[in-house]
Amino acid sequence: VLFCKGLLTRYLNLELLVAPPQTPMYPVSAIIDRSRGQVGGWDRLAQPTHMRQLVISALGALEFSLDGHPLDGFDYDKVRALLLLLAMEPNRGQSRAALCALLWPDAVERSARTSLSQALTRLRKTIPSATEEPFLIATTDVVKINPNCDIAISLDVRAFEHYLNEAEAHQHQHWKTCGSCAERLTKASTLYRADFLNAFSLPDSAPFEEWAHGLRESLRQRALTLHERLAQRAEWCSDWSVAIQHAQYQIKLDPLNEACHRDLIRLLALSGQMPAAHHHYEVLRQLLDTELGIPPAAATEQLYSDLTTTDGPTLRHDIAPASRLPYPPTPLIDRETESQIVIDLVRVADAHLVTLVGPGGVGKTRLALHMAECLRHDYLDGAYLIPLASITSPTQIIGIIAAELELQDEAVDAVLLQLSRLNVLLVLDNFEHVVDAAPIVANILARCANITVLVTSRIALRIRAERVVSIAPLSIPALDATAEEASQSSSVQLFVERAHAIHPVFALTTDNIAAVAAICRRLDGLPLAVELVATKIEMLEPADILQQLEPSLPALADGPRDLPARQQTMRDTIRWSTRLLHELEQRLFAHLAVFTGGFDADAVQAVHPHENPALLALAHASLIQTVGPKRWRMLEPIREFAEELLIQRHDIEQAKTRHAAHFVAMSRSAHIALLNLDAGTWMARLEADHPNLQAAIQWALQTGQSEIVLRIGHGIFRYWYRRGLWREALGWLEEALAMENAASDTPLDIHAKALRVAGVFAHSLSRFQLADQYYRMAVQIAYQVEDSELVAATYSNWGTLRKDQGKFEEALSYFDQSIALQPEDRLKFPWQSKADTLLRLGRFDEAKTLYEKAQHLNARIGDEEGLAHTLRGLADIAWRTGDPDTAESLVRENEVICRRLNHARALSWTAQLFGNIARVRGDWPVADTHYADAFAQMERMGDEWGMCDITAEQAHLAASQHDYFRAVRGIGMAQAGWNSLNATLTGYEQNLLDTTLNICTRHLTHKQLQQALQNGAEAWATH
Repeated sequence: VLFCKGLLTRYLNLELLVAPPQTPMYPVSAIIDRSRGQVGGWDRLAQPTHMRQLVISALGALEFSLDGHPLDGFDYDKVRALLLLLAMEPNRGQSRAALCALLWPDAVERSARTSLSQALTRLRKTIPSATEEPFLIATTDVVKINPNCDIAISLDVRAFEHYLNEAEAHQHQHWKTCGSCAERLTKASTLYRADFLNAFSLPDSAPFEEWAHGLRESLRQRALTLHERLAQRAEWCSDWSVAIQHAQYQIKLDPLNEACHRDLIRLLALSGQMPAAHHHYEVLRQLLDTELGIPPAAATEQLYSDLTTTDGPTLRHDIAPASRLPYPPTPLIDRETESQIVIDLVRVADAHLVTLVGPGGVGKTRLALHMAECLRHDYLDGAYLIPLASITSPTQIIGIIAAELELQDEAVDAVLLQLSRLNVLLVLDNFEHVVDAAPIVANILARCANITVLVTSRIALRIRAERVVSIAPLSIPALDATAEEASQSSSVQLFVERAHAIHPVFALTTDNIAAVAAICRRLDGLPLAVELVATKIEMLEPADILQQLEPSLPALADGPRDLPARQQTMRDTIRWSTRLLHELEQRLFAHLAVFTGGFDADAVQAVHPHENPALLALAHASLIQTVGPKRWRMLEPIREFAEELLIQRHDIEQAKTRHAAHFVAMSRSAHIALLNLDAGTWMARLEADHPNLQAAIQWALQTGQSEIVLRIGHGIFRYWYRRGLWREALGWLEEALAMENAASDTPLDIHAKALRVAGVFAHSLSRFQLADQYYRMAVQIAYQVEDSELVAATYSNWGTLRKDQGKFEEALSYFDQSIALQPEDRLKFPWQSKADTLLRLGRFDEAKTLYEKAQHLNARIGDEEGLAHTLRGLADIAWRTGDPDTAESLVRENEVICRRLNHARALSWTAQLFGNIARVRGDWPVADTHYADAFAQMERMGDEWGMCDITAEQAHLAASQHDYFRAVRGIGMAQAGWNSLNATLTGYEQNLLDTTLNICTRHLTHKQLQQALQNGAEAWATH
């Protein structure tokens, strides 16, 4: 081989591919794992995901695929070989002379260059570029793959070498204890399907064959070495089946390597497979005799003798020390993400101090034990749990480490000297109450290079070597989760597992899943709390347990006796954390109990008007969780404990008064902001603080402070309206207004504004008579206090009510009165509402004029909600007048705004319009989907008028699809709904019903029609 390499070099005097190319070091993220169906490549893989992927497999049969599809069209093998050669050195490229010498060595130079040009042409046609950048760059001297084209190349040979080079460059004590290198080598082993180009050759190109042969032998030797190292790692971990597999693969790569056979025999015996070990010895003996004509070596014979000794085999083995870790009493549930983070920190980032931080009861110790068991084989001297809960002084930490590791001397210097000679993982559990010992840990790490420390604590150690991993509670089911979704929640899975352990007949059913999900939500997914509650399942049904969780802390008692005393009840666990706080921190902790769902720094300052560096201390103690930039929350069991402290301090009423005052002020700011360009930000802010707004309202109603409710209601009514929270809003306002009627001391203007808002929600819920009453009262008071702006706004709302009642002329009159009372820069609301009425009447030109005027005004003042309204109206006109393309464009523009505002009401209208456009185009399945989406949103909000409208559209669609019975049933539903609302239909609506019914009449009997209509009316009555 060396002779041929030298001959080629002298003959060509060129830089040829005569040896495995040196592979640069590449980031792990640049490698595509073969387990996902692709092979590794190089730095060009770190490209945008929209790039096409050319995958080349050369370890084994030479295969090409582009975007997951086999690539053919090469015509002949030298084109395939050319692509492989270019892919081997994509950045540097290959000289034309070198390529000609490798692929057409016997041709004269001109003929070889012509053949190369033809091959390049075929290659360009086979892999065309989809952009202006070509796949190949070819000059008169060099050919290379274009680094700027839209195709990213992954080549298994490069990925294989990358993993091996990375492992060999890694600094570690031993291959057997390096988990990160074991992962790299395992990935490399999955890439090596077979020898390089084992089924591909170019018989007429001897230089290519020599190059392939040299690289094949080099790669095979590297594969042999990696399997030897993986076998050592598996033996160290006592994973005998994996060790045997790697030994077998070594034999497959080098069948006559007697040492590999000897290792396989030894591993079979160690794993207890003695007959298989004896059998393989016979196989080896026959192989050596047949192939080489020699007997087994003395070492092999000695191994066989050891297998047959009467005292049992005494075989060499290299396994890790027995685990000194306690066996976890319960399975670990849903901590895959945190586990992988810890493994990556220890194995990839070489972190020597990792701290698991989280509130009491979140499962830090359980996770730490799991991680220690996963990582213990990475340490020559194993892993140890160092429990710190019982020590009372930071200085005791050295002594307890010495005791657990059975070191001979407990003096600090002596312990550190002995530790420096060890390679261990130390789990320091419950560090929070000896956090002043952090410098001692730093000293251990500074003097003991081969020690890794895994800490569990409610407070970070805050030393330079530390890497912190926050441990959050388990996932909880969403309020609207289906039974199947709820059962997949990790907190529900934990409840079921612990309940089943206590009461084996317990099972999750459709009858109890809702209660179990509610329990887990109530406990915020805190594992200890869930486990404590699950122990009651032997005596109580889930629904009974849920009832006992009001409040939850008394129910969270009587935990397992093998838990530490501080974790026997949830209250003790939280008290353990709070006793570490200073007085200022404890006072702040108690005041935070008034917040529900979360809080920001401004809200904290309003409730506890002092400097609050203590807020960070609470976060460091894991008593509050960070949920966003400068925003925190308390887990519910912790909040309840804080509330108990607040009551004991006699501060609760003052704190709740300040809490309500802060959210009244926020509501006042939100009222105008929700009509500006910053509306999306305010919608998100109100969404985050909606639980606090609810809490302030509930407290105000309980204490008879109706004015607070009315002020909040007027301030955030646009948020409530957009989110579809109509029933909730109207219920609160009705209760507060009833208090006002009994003893009114609220300013009249606030009372009138709240009446108007209550009218909007009553109208939205199709309670037309109540809405009319509220609007009338609002106008009367507005005239009394001479608030012309409020009069105009109420007239605009009142006109919309009259429109929906079918009193169109009266509606137009109200809009005109509203317009007359306002300056032009405030006319967008009456213009939009009047345009809606003209649209329903079919007066499209007049409606379009008003929509466009409102559109310009909304654009000028930055009212995105108003802009969306006008776009929706113009789209409605477009599809009704036969221009669905324009309609769709306008609706999509409207949809973007509505999603940015999180405007549920407007999105239901948008879905309906998409359905209408699809229906007139004949895209019936698409229309069906949009209608169903719109109906579901309207039903959730309580928009009965909208539901009737959608049902009529769905009925017409069903008739078009020849589903006549469903169509007539829809007519029956729509008619029943409109009748219940005393609605007057427009010509369009009545024509839609009549046309649909006429179509169905031709296909159904009179009896079928009547039955379908009756079914529809009954369905509406029970919806």
